[in-house]
Amino acid sequence: AAAHAPQDCGRPQYAWRCPQSVTNKARPRWSQVVAQRSAHLMQAVESGHAASIQAAARDWLQLAGQALHDPVAGKSRNNRQYGKLGRLVNGDQPDPVHEPERNGPARSERLQRAARVTFHLKNCNVSKAAAAVVAPAFADPTDEVLDTLRALHPPHQGPSDIPEPTLDHGHMGPELFGKVVANLPKGKAPGQSGWTYEMIGAACEDPTAFTALNDLVNVLIPGQLPYIPDLLDCRLLSFAKPDGGVRPIAVGEVLTRLVSLCALAMEPALGPSLAPYQFAVGIPGGSQVVAHAVRTYLENDPSNVAVSVDFRNAFNACSRTEALTATAEMAPRLYNWLRYQYQQPTRLWVAGAPEGTPPLMSE
Repeated sequence: AAAHAPQDCGRPQYAWRCPQSVTNKARPRWSQVVAQRSAHLMQAVESGHAASIQAAARDWLQLAGQALHDPVAGKSRNNRQYGKLGRLVNGDQPDPVHEPERNGPARSERLQRAARVTFHLKNCNVSKAAAAVVAPAFADPTDEVLDTLRALHPPHQGPSDIPEPTLDHGHMGPELFGKVVANLPKGKAPGQSGWTYEMIGAACEDPTAFTALNDLVNVLIPGQLPYIPDLLDCRLLSFAKPDGGVRPIAVGEVLTRLVSLCALAMEPALGPSLAPYQFAVGIPGGSQVVAHAVRTYLENDPSNVAVSVDFRNAFNACSRTEALTATAEMAPRLYNWLRYQYQQPTRLWVAGAPEGTPPLMSE
């Protein structure tokens, strides 16, 4: 289904660790830099020059690492972050980002779990903290695990004819965009670049950055972009299953996730229109609806039976061609953006894999 055969341009060089959010002192400067980079990317997209668009997209994605990366803990971190952002606002060259050498053995799984629990509690997210206590452990990316992950991402098979782009892709107004930003979830994992929803929210506190990001979303939703590997890259996390298997979770870039949330927000009738076949998208409390309906069904008649069925590797086994064709028919205003993301394979970079490990291809 590839309109453009992806080339392995090498793993993007991003900061190895960024904070989840921006310090209060640095937020005004952060908003200025985000507005500058967003306007630059928007201008590049409008120019239609592929090389300029790719360069501007990479500059936007690298901003989190350039401005917020700081491996040295301490109270002076806020001042250093403030100073780096000041240099970026003035157009100076950003500080080089280096990954410090790790001294001593890696933290145990128990300490890593404790750190995740503490992180969610600091964000006042008790439910996520509780889930982290019993969350599955990460699977070390050994050769065996990497082989398993490759097997779970089969190559494309079958026809690859997908519909042409539609003319109607909608427009995200500032009021609706503000609602989407206000409801962005906290504590979500970042993609390869380190960008988080908290960084988007911090930038949007400034009206200029808010408008720039709103305009950027409207430029991206039509999906009329050249292939930008960095924008579509995902960080692949592998979790160990209790039965010994591996569960892969791909984490995309926050910018693409933000555009997807905006596109869905412009189609409030989509979820109900697909009832009763799905309760995941556009149905408030959808999972609770299913749970209560099943419980009521079972309690209503002792002879009723419920069967829970799990599909093996369901998402990766679905045909992208069929999914895109169905989207063009059922939700044409979402189709262009979805088509852009899925018309070519996506690179998945396995978290923790040795340097030089090629990406897995999701197709």
